[in-house]
Amino acid sequence: MIRATPVRRLLASVGLAFTVSVTASAQPSLNPDMAPPAGAPDPLPAVLRVIDLPYLSGEERIERRVFHGLWTEADLASTETLARAALITGAYAHPVFDREGVPALLRAQSLVRGGELINAIELLEGIDSNEARVLLAESLERLGEFDRAREALQPVLADLARADRVSDAQGIVAGVRALRLQAKLDGRPATEFNRMIGLLSKVHQQIDRLYWPALLLEAELLLERGNRESGIEVLQQVLAINPMVAEAWRLLGDTQVDGLNVDGAASVARRLDLNVERIAPDRAMPSLDAELIRARRWMRENDPGRAASFLARARAWYPRSRDVAALHAGVEAMSYDTARTERAIEAFAQLSPGSPLALLRVGESLSERRQYAESAEYLRRAIAMQPNDPRGHAELGLLLVQAARDAEAYEALSRAQQLDPFNVRVANSIKLLEDLRTWETIESDNFLVRFRPGMDAVLAREMIEPIESVHADLVDIYDHQPEFKAVLELAPDNQWFAVRIVGMPGIHTVAAATGPLIAMEVPRVGKRNMGEYDWLRVFRHEYAHTITLSKTRNRIPHWFTEAAAVYSEEAPHDFSRAQLLTQALLNGTLFDMREINLAFTRTDSRPQAYAQGHWMYEFIASEWGESAPLQLMEAYASGEREDAAMTEVLGISQQEFFERFQEWAYRDAASWGMVSEPSLRQLRIAESMQDIELEEAVSESLAEFASKAALKVTGGAASPDFQPRLIRITPDLVEYWLLDHPDHPDLLELYLQEQITINGGVIDERLIELLERYAAARPVDPMPHQNLARLYLDSDEPWRAIPHLEFLDARENYSAAYASRLARLHTARGNREKAFEYATRATRVAPFDATNREIAAAASIQAGELREAERHILALTEIEPDREQHRLRLDAVRRLIEERAGRTSAN
Repeated sequence: MIRATPVRRLLASVGLAFTVSVTASAQPSLNPDMAPPAGAPDPLPAVLRVIDLPYLSGEERIERRVFHGLWTEADLASTETLARAALITGAYAHPVFDREGVPALLRAQSLVRGGELINAIELLEGIDSNEARVLLAESLERLGEFDRAREALQPVLADLARADRVSDAQGIVAGVRALRLQAKLDGRPATEFNRMIGLLSKVHQQIDRLYWPALLLEAELLLERGNRESGIEVLQQVLAINPMVAEAWRLLGDTQVDGLNVDGAASVARRLDLNVERIAPDRAMPSLDAELIRARRWMRENDPGRAASFLARARAWYPRSRDVAALHAGVEAMSYDTARTERAIEAFAQLSPGSPLALLRVGESLSERRQYAESAEYLRRAIAMQPNDPRGHAELGLLLVQAARDAEAYEALSRAQQLDPFNVRVANSIKLLEDLRTWETIESDNFLVRFRPGMDAVLAREMIEPIESVHADLVDIYDHQPEFKAVLELAPDNQWFAVRIVGMPGIHTVAAATGPLIAMEVPRVGKRNMGEYDWLRVFRHEYAHTITLSKTRNRIPHWFTEAAAVYSEEAPHDFSRAQLLTQALLNGTLFDMREINLAFTRTDSRPQAYAQGHWMYEFIASEWGESAPLQLMEAYASGEREDAAMTEVLGISQQEFFERFQEWAYRDAASWGMVSEPSLRQLRIAESMQDIELEEAVSESLAEFASKAALKVTGGAASPDFQPRLIRITPDLVEYWLLDHPDHPDLLELYLQEQITINGGVIDERLIELLERYAAARPVDPMPHQNLARLYLDSDEPWRAIPHLEFLDARENYSAAYASRLARLHTARGNREKAFEYATRATRVAPFDATNREIAAAASIQAGELREAERHILALTEIEPDREQHRLRLDAVRRLIEERAGRTSAN
């Protein structure tokens, strides 16, 4: 059994499993003399065994303890061991590196990692080892001196070519680093990656399975190619062998930032801080790696101010760090101020004139913010500086995929794949773009609808008129006309859809918009599909994104564009969302203005984020008018941050906005019947304390009321822990309370439940009046409408179910059942227009359902909508191509259309 050591708990906190296997038998114990510093994890038994081998000398044991992060305080008495420990933990500015007796290579490594490349190069040029030569070449490459870097690599590559010269773990790792850099400088064939992985596998499978630098390099290679899962697994192995390796923690922290696991990223950064504190307890030295993780985390949260503060702290200790300077340029790009961004790029160029790193960071930063044109410009500049580095080509290609500029994307991605054939996202996106070349396109005034040939053409043809109508409506609402035709792609299945949006499978939703591109999974039942849904309502949501992103130049806060999109659906409040929001309101768990943007990235918090964002948008429209959201969008378009925009448009800060929103939300929830006054708790307290007026319970806060109740009971000071006795709710008590509060939704719900119980669990006509009372008191709850609809459908007057089915259908997004039933009921009542309306809606939710199509065709003919009937029957000929009856009906309806046209022309 593996114990839950601190490193395992931390790995678990960032969503990772501990995968290194350990044989249960022969697990050595930790000698107290070599215990790690307080808070360090327990070492693996395999590590303890190699440290405790009986034939090792004292110096050899110290060397191994340091290599595995298990040094004692006594071990660090030596200058060299202290320097090695400092290098492992990331304390690159530790004063030990200035002492006499520190090996030149260790000093050079600390200088390189701290950004002092010029000084490092001077040292490295005098060291005769392949490890030094590779570090020299890497330093020169970071300066942008590519020719000198190539020259420095040659002896290492020559040795690697002769297998007899490189057989030790350290030499192989140096050789693989040389191959990796050569590929970056010159571009290499696919076999080079296989060769690198093969050499590293040789180290930990044949030479030394505990040589963690080989595993660390393997993790870097995997992560560079988008293989996140395998990369993280290898990082786990590194940290199991040496839990102090700063470079491994840094890479792990980056994966958490990339996945928007901000808690995981914060845990990793704190771990890095602790490691540095252990090696330099009397200093205020920050962990450079931790500060970079924190800066990236706040960039992801769209807070450039906080990101910059962590970079400033890192810069104070590492003023020439290229990582800090390049990331600073990315932060400056978030200001949307070109002059500021260019100054930051120039500052980086003063450090490394020929390196494209700052341009890459700016391109990545702008890409994340959907500044497609600007990002592409910076990425192309980066590519021009180092055309054989696949990173720029890959980032540019993936950006252009999002921007629906497919031809340019394919060119960039193809070049990236030539340089690095193993990047998973690149490979997925190229495959997708090649598939798209076989697709068909229907063009309208404002859209390009693309679809795979075959059955999907049925839906694509029918989309044009409805989506153009949505376009006209939303352009009017948001007072903005995009300057481009939006591309709407019908993804044949969920995997294809996910690759289109993020380059990887695994997105569990049916639609997304990147701005100019909207991808929607075809609403279809199947193993690879998410199922049927109201595609027009979903399109309305996604196209609202397109318009609001365009109106704000893609600078709208995440929560606000989602809120506008939900608002644009014009759908009534859903009961599950009303419950979710009310619970969050009463429990004090509504997201604040920082938390809500992040909440959209988490599966468990996303439903509340959507619902609460929509609620806040309604609050703005209610309190400041329908034009206020548009004014906010205009402020965002000009580059203003959210707090400044709110202050300018609404006259209040974000904090004041959130406080006022909660007050308004309480009243709004009450209008839904979700918050009752008096509450059941207040009623129970008042009944328990009959000498206290109920008005006091309602008018005062619960805490004040409970305190007053306590004083009356005890006759003295109330205990802060006092909890009033709550009387048990009985059916008689509910009936008694209803006399004074006949429209109380909670009481009506309890009374209704009791009457159903008395009725043997049967809901019949005796409960109709009570169901209607409860429906009026809590107008968001579908329960009474479900029961009333069921009662009426089973009665001699099924048409009386119509208003209740309409209530349910308006809130139903994933089933055509209500719409189909309404179409039949309206047909029976002779309401031809309504029958046509609901039959059409049923085919919108389930466009490939033949039964719904037949109902819609019949309803269309009865309503005189022959062109609509033709549309549905034409669809049937493709849905059920073997049924000759459909072709005969199609011919018949087309003859009717021709006859009508002839009569019209004759008149």
